Amino acid sequence: MEHLYFIAILPDNIIRDEVMEFKFVARDRFNSSKALNSPPHITIVPPFKCSYKEQKEILKSLKQTLKSTKKIYITLNGFNRFDKRVIYIDVEKNKNLYDLKNKVMVSIVKIVPQIANDSERFKPHMTIAFRDLKKEVFPDAWNYFSKIDYYRIFKADNLTLLRHDGTKWQIV
Repeated sequence: MEHLYFIAILPDNIIRDEVMEFKFVARDRFNSSKALNSPPHITIVPPFKCSYKEQKEILKSLKQTLKSTKKIYITLNGFNRFDKRVIYIDVEKNKNLYDLKNKVMVSIVKIVPQIANDSERFKPHMTIAFRDLKKEVFPDAWNYFSKIDYYRIFKADNLTLLRHDGTKWQIV
């Protein structure tokens, strides 16, 4: 049986709590709650299907990849948007993060060959308001979040495999 997975970097608990507060604002003020279905994260490998056996191989591969990777510091800097559908916390460009993304993709494609390599379109971010944000509410939401000065740096010392349980994403 296959399940839906994705691979991400999760920030430390302090930043996770802060980002969750932003997601709660998106839910409570702008009726956008889909981003609450996953913990705050930066997607490294977008959703893909695999078996439990492949999941075990992926976990081993992620551990190996981390052992051979320099420590990466990620800078979160302000809010941005994808068109008028998604609001997110922006991640500053970082060569080491792109290198990690490529390393992970190379190792994971060996285990799950059907994964599409999206490295060309990789835009690291942390989603606050998702595609359930209504177009008519978007201007107010964007006005609210775009005025917030949010700047944090954290050490990315983990890669996390998440599995969809039918409702939410759970950390494996």
